[in-house]
Amino acid sequence: MGESSSRAIYYYFRMRTGLKIEDAVERPEALVSFLRDMFKAGAQVLERRVFEKLCVAFEVNPGEVEGADLVALIKRIL
Repeated sequence: MGESSSRAIYYYFRMRTGLKIEDAVERPEALVSFLRDMFKAGAQVLERRVFEKLCVAFEVNPGEVEGADLVALIKRIL
């Protein structure tokens, strides 16, 4: 996604959840719920892509993440 798309998503995240995107690390359930509500079936693709990027960025083996979902990964890397 481009920069303007990212800004729009951040804006809607804040409007719908009352949280800044930076606060999503403390409330990953809110982030995933927002993605699923906004993108419906497409959220699975976004969640998987974010999951993969975070694994690379934080040098985490995806197989070591219990539950292997985005919420579990975010909680693990905190």
